[in-house]
Amino acid sequence: MKYLRLTIPDTLSFWDDDLSGYIHEPANSKTFTNWYRVPDEWLENGTLVPERREHLLAHLYGSNWRLGNDDGSKYVVLTIDEHELSDVERAQRLWDSTKNTCYAVSDDGTIERVSQDAM
Repeated sequence: MKYLRLTIPDTLSFWDDDLSGYIHEPANSKTFTNWYRVPDEWLENGTLVPERREHLLAHLYGSNWRLGNDDGSKYVVLTIDEHELSDVERAQRLWDSTKNTCYAVSDDGTIERVSQDAM
């Protein structure tokens, strides 16, 4: 298993009929960080394999998140910072000093929220 810190600034966008597209204000973004324990094959050269990244985003925002919400809004992920933890960082248990959410991903892709102790 590998350990990953995922930091995502996102914002909500809204459909604009005049522009025929979604508009958003990056200044109104929020940033959150989650910690993951993932199967080795989910990371390649320290970053998530694209389909695995999409799987985590679907877990966070909902399976149809790219299609938008019922109220006409839609989440926009501004950036994604993926950091694979080194052996030293894992031993330091960096997530213990935060209030961030921790998740464990099983070999079949099931994502489960876990306590910091269970990481």
